[in-house]
Amino acid sequence: EQLKQYTIQNFEEFFICRDLIEGKVEPSTFEMPDFNEYKVNLLVNNKQLKGAPVVYETNPTFQNIMGYFEYEEIRNSLFTDFTKLKPGALHKANGGFLILQANDLLKNYYAWTALKRALRNRTLKMEEIESDFKYKVNITPKPQEVPLDLKVLIIGDEEIYHMLYNYDEDFRRIFRVKADFDSNAKANSKNIKYLIEFISRIVKEDCSLDFDMSAIRRIIFHTSKKAEDQKKIRIHSGELVDIIIESDFWAKKAKKKIVSEEFVKKAIKNKEKRHGKVKDYYLESIERDTILIETKKSEIGKINGLAVYSIGDYSFGLPSRITARVFAGKRGIINIDREVRLSGSIHDKGSMILAGFIGGVFAQDKTLGISASITFEQSYGGVDGDSASSTELYVLLSALGKIPIKQSIAVTGSINQMGEIQPIGGVNEKVEGFFEICKMKGFAKEGNGVIIPIQNVENLNLSDEVIEAVEKGIFTIYAIKTVYEGIEILTGIKAGERKKDGTFSKNSVFDKVNQRIIELNNIE
Repeated sequence: EQLKQYTIQNFEEFFICRDLIEGKVEPSTFEMPDFNEYKVNLLVNNKQLKGAPVVYETNPTFQNIMGYFEYEEIRNSLFTDFTKLKPGALHKANGGFLILQANDLLKNYYAWTALKRALRNRTLKMEEIESDFKYKVNITPKPQEVPLDLKVLIIGDEEIYHMLYNYDEDFRRIFRVKADFDSNAKANSKNIKYLIEFISRIVKEDCSLDFDMSAIRRIIFHTSKKAEDQKKIRIHSGELVDIIIESDFWAKKAKKKIVSEEFVKKAIKNKEKRHGKVKDYYLESIERDTILIETKKSEIGKINGLAVYSIGDYSFGLPSRITARVFAGKRGIINIDREVRLSGSIHDKGSMILAGFIGGVFAQDKTLGISASITFEQSYGGVDGDSASSTELYVLLSALGKIPIKQSIAVTGSINQMGEIQPIGGVNEKVEGFFEICKMKGFAKEGNGVIIPIQNVENLNLSDEVIEAVEKGIFTIYAIKTVYEGIEILTGIKAGERKKDGTFSKNSVFDKVNQRIIELNNIE
């Protein structure tokens, strides 16, 4: 109706246009009409689309989500009209799906606020962002509100979700469905089939050579190792793509016609090498005895614990010497790292559990009148985690009973107050890390090894070199359930059982420890 009225009132523009085209009037006398009022600005055309639109907005700014007006500068003034209106992601995705990355979206405050308002009201109202900035253009078109009917998917990590859920009430009301995806999947035939199909697609699209079955098996093994579980595979497409493409590169460089397991292993090894600067520094320090690690002798009050170091997406395991000293007094068990505030709360908890076990075994009929100190030697950057609590217990028993411990065996595993060994993380890195040190320093005559919790056996996905060494008997992995098993492996002496009279089996580890505690109690 407005356009009809406008046409009647401005009909002379058609004659002016005709006269200018036919040359009946001077161009300097009249300005050619642009007839913008009669034009159509088609924002979205889904005519050729099959199914609902799916829009993935990689740069979710206010303008890119809500749409915007382009401006033309004429005589130092800004002008716009409806023909300069540009669609946003909400226009394009209306009737379908809009996908956004949480990290990108939340960096744009105005975009996040406008998106919530649009979804809450279920209408898309185009406004200028300048109105929020307190800056306005004199004349701005005001399009009618567009009804919204779409699904919005925001992709982000667990931390962002909980932050928004706790601090943004609009988020709770608008985004009510949470789809939680795990990076690990069960290693069943169905998932293995999907993984092989994914590998095949990447090989077809990005590689010039085909992969044989040995190469595919090695890739699947690598995903299982990353998952730290023999019964699972890790779904991390970015890392897999990198390994596949690099394997193809090494095979082409070797002038092969097909990619075999050899080149997949080389790609994985080279990737680790590129990230291994810090690890190389530690290995060199251990080799030159700057960091003291013994892998052959048996010593009292010394033991090799195992720790995992993480740098970005690369993790590696290395041994760390833990020592204990026992002396007369009643200060109890002192954790030096805790006293100087170099330990975290989880590590402190593990130390207290250790003290609980010692008290429960040896202080049922007497006071535990001892003083003992335990520390991680040459550790200056802080210690956390309870995976060394069993290791600390063994070295304390060694110091108390004056019993040598085999330095050829490293230990990992946490304990509870009943002396049961509990599972830990990073078992593959820890085993391979100690193996590498033993290989560098030379294997002990009786062989080297690592003590792990029995629950971690299912997490073992070790390198071919470690598996070969285990098969040859020069490296052993001991899986245990209790500290009683562990101390017997480390000392070669029976742990001992408590008798009804409060004593322990003669000449056992616990008997020697108990006698030492009695001696220390009698010192005034």
